[in-house]
Amino acid sequence: PRFSQDIWLPVLWANAKTYYQRHGQRQDSWHWIPAEFDLYDVEREQDIKKLFLKQQPDILALSLYVWNYRLSLSIAKWVKEIAPRCIVVTGGPHQSFKHDANWFQKHHYIDASLPGECYGELCITEILDNYNNGTVDWDQVTDIRYPRGRTRQIAVSGKSMSRSNKKYF
Repeated sequence: PRFSQDIWLPVLWANAKTYYQRHGQRQDSWHWIPAEFDLYDVEREQDIKKLFLKQQPDILALSLYVWNYRLSLSIAKWVKEIAPRCIVVTGGPHQSFKHDANWFQKHHYIDASLPGECYGELCITEILDNYNNGTVDWDQVTDIRYPRGRTRQIAVSGKSMSRSNKKYF
C-alpha cells in the first residue's frame, strides 16, 4: 500500500487483460504476468528488477504519473539495456511528447507512447495482436506515438479513434 490505510489495485492491468481475453486474436500466445508492484517507491526498484529478470517479458507497459515518473523511466532505461528486444510502451498523463518533439530522442529506451486520453486496453490488445518476434507494426495500433527513423522524430499511427467514438468505447 502506498499510504498506510490504502490498498493498491492494478486496475489497468486487470482491464487490459480482460479486454484482451474478450477481443484479442492471439490469446493462447500470451502469458500475463501479474502486476505485483505499483511503481512509486524507489525502495522497490530492486524487487521490480528481480521480477523482470525472473519473468523476462516481451513487452513492458508503464503508466507514467507524477509520483512514479522518474522511477518508471529509470526502470524502462534499465530494461532496454539488459533486454533490448523487450518492447517498452508508456502511457498515462505525465508524458511530454505533445509539447516536446524530442521525446523519443531524450527517452531512446521507449519504443512507443500512448497519449493519456486514449484507451490503454485497446492499445495493449493491438500491440499483442501485431507483435512479431520483437517488433510491432505501430501503424496498426490506434493513436500510438512512436519514433521514426534515425532522428527518432514523433510519428503518429495512421489508425485513430475519433473523439466521438471514444465515448462508446
